[in-house]
Amino acid sequence: MSDITNALRRFVDDGGPTLVRAAGEAGTDETIQAAHDALGDHWRDGGIVLVLPSYDPDREEFPIRWSKTATLRGGNHTVIENADDGVPTLIVDVDAPVNRPPGPNFNDFTIRGGKHGVEKRGGRYTMFRDVTVKDAAEDGFHVAGAREYDAGENPPNEFAPNTHRFYGCVAEKNGRDGWYVGEGIHGVTLASSNAYFNGRDGVNWRQNYAGHVEGGSFEQNGRNGLRFARAQALEVENAYVEKNGRAADDGGMTIGVLVGEHSRGVSFSDCYFQGGGDVSWGVYNQGRGTGLRNCYARGHTNGFVYNSEAAEDTEWARASHTLADGERFGGGDGVRTRDHGVVVPQDLSTVTGQFDGDRGVHLGRDGPVFCLWYDGAWYRPEGSAL
Repeated sequence: MSDITNALRRFVDDGGPTLVRAAGEAGTDETIQAAHDALGDHWRDGGIVLVLPSYDPDREEFPIRWSKTATLRGGNHTVIENADDGVPTLIVDVDAPVNRPPGPNFNDFTIRGGKHGVEKRGGRYTMFRDVTVKDAAEDGFHVAGAREYDAGENPPNEFAPNTHRFYGCVAEKNGRDGWYVGEGIHGVTLASSNAYFNGRDGVNWRQNYAGHVEGGSFEQNGRNGLRFARAQALEVENAYVEKNGRAADDGGMTIGVLVGEHSRGVSFSDCYFQGGGDVSWGVYNQGRGTGLRNCYARGHTNGFVYNSEAAEDTEWARASHTLADGERFGGGDGVRTRDHGVVVPQDLSTVTGQFDGDRGVHLGRDGPVFCLWYDGAWYRPEGSAL
């Protein structure tokens, strides 16, 4: 036994066996689950589990159930491998009022296999840093909406799974989504995190709100790089989106980012959209109040952004974008599509303004006229109504 191992065991035995555990043949516990369970009994006791190079995941009984505001730390090349694709590898479920940081922390390891790599259930303020999940049968990171698990033999968890952060994480070659963020969740942040070659979406935001994507790459996923379904108030900035839609049928429309119907206030700024192959549209928009600003687009067979009939009040700030040679800007009409706040040129006689003082450009027989909406009508500069 090495001097380091002996020193670690003396520290644990003498300095606080409920605060530091080490998983591995040379550690205090053979499995991560045993090390977790040996930490303090109260969810607020904290502590840390170190995964040693001698850790053997074959000795682990999956899923690992993490229910304390403690830290699990690997050693960069640590791999937790789960060959059972019917159960998640790691379930994080803190059934306690974690209303302020710190919550559970997970750092510096790779999960391979399982149904989901990580299944996040109850409790707030979980942080993942430099965690990679690959080859899961379904989702890499699955942030469950509360309704998903408030049934069956376990009593409902009353503490909503909100406000989680993923820094420098990777979801790669998972069978379904890289990240799935479920119904009703708010405050999820992905920063410098990447999703590659997942079977469906890189990130699938579904009926949730107030999320943030900062940086990161979303490439060559089966359906969309980023998908927003009934999502509200989400921001994507400095992201790189490339060659998604690998699973589309021959000749089918492929989309880098989908903003679905009933989504509101989803915005994109300073992003790079790379088509390549048969990618039809960089962004396909069906939402309300979708905003695009300061983006770069190239290599899409149809164009950068498409506004469907369901889209309302899209702000596409056309002059702020940079298009590569041959890239078409947009298609479709939508309702009250805007350029820096002004409804784009069209026949305004069939368009209702959104609010008193709304502005738009009317295309009539006499050419374009700048108009103002007031008290149920559009008015020309000389004061006559359309």
